[in-house]
Amino acid sequence: MLRSSILALLFAVALFPAVKAGYWMAKAELAQVLIKRAWINGDPNALPWPWADTQPVARLQIKSHDIDALVLGGGNDHALAFGPGLTNASVAPGAPGITLIGAHRDTQFASLQHIEVGTEIRIQGEDRRWHNYKVRDLQIIDDATVSLQNNVDEPTLVLTTCYPFDPLVMHSTKRLLVTAIAVTGE
Repeated sequence: MLRSSILALLFAVALFPAVKAGYWMAKAELAQVLIKRAWINGDPNALPWPWADTQPVARLQIKSHDIDALVLGGGNDHALAFGPGLTNASVAPGAPGITLIGAHRDTQFASLQHIEVGTEIRIQGEDRRWHNYKVRDLQIIDDATVSLQNNVDEPTLVLTTCYPFDPLVMHSTKRLLVTAIAVTGE
């Protein structure tokens, strides 16, 4: 009896990380459904759920990497728990300066590990206009020592996520920066 109880406990402990990971992925997917409903509503103040402290502010598409996600206002942990977040210091998509969007490496931005220079990115702002970008640069930086300066004259989209894309690396200060420049006349 004791042996069976110990085996059951060990099995439950071993299974816990997989259950936890499944929970976080399901939470992110469900959140995107609720966020999409708020985005379709068209009201810039529409909340995805009654207690939300953020709302959708943009739609991001990278068709070649199966990314079609609604972006929440604020790049804080609360927003990133549910989807990509547009940092507060960002400019609106299509405006001169940096539009900075972050997301977790194991949910919405998991496929960024395969992105390449030249990849096309589209982003729809709150005004519902689409803006087209093309990836110009990929960098791995140390988040603890580098800060972005928003003194850019052309519309620039920067996507960021934790690096490396290894689920065993829990707390990395490394970040992947994907820098894309606006494409005009298309």
